[in-house]
Amino acid sequence: MCAFYPTQLLATKACQLPPCYTDAPEYKFDENKCRLHSDWVATGEIEISAHDYQGHPLNKDFLTFVFNASAWEKGKKFKRDNASFTIGWCKNQIFPSNIPSRVRIYGIVIKQPNAHDDYQFLYIEPLKPAL
Repeated sequence: MCAFYPTQLLATKACQLPPCYTDAPEYKFDENKCRLHSDWVATGEIEISAHDYQGHPLNKDFLTFVFNASAWEKGKKFKRDNASFTIGWCKNQIFPSNIPSRVRIYGIVIKQPNAHDDYQFLYIEPLKPAL
């Protein structure tokens, strides 16, 4: 006899795509849609701070990087000229596989009561290197 335990059916919640993509079946990056949902948009350079490679079964790099903003296209600037980000499970799936140095980042601000605002990215668009 087999017992059925509903808790065994619980699994990790599926990652949702950020609101920067067109609807199914294409799921392509849509700049206008992304700008609309972003609190801030900036271009600049990425510097990798630390790699955190996780082997099987994850096979992911939960890296930490610093984004040095050089130009702001939307929203207010960071309190400093840079912000640090850590790539988590869902963000890892949308982070560019070949880590570019020059990027445009579309982001949101999560207001933290009695603390610094939390900057998060929705999408990272690789740009050609500056000449």
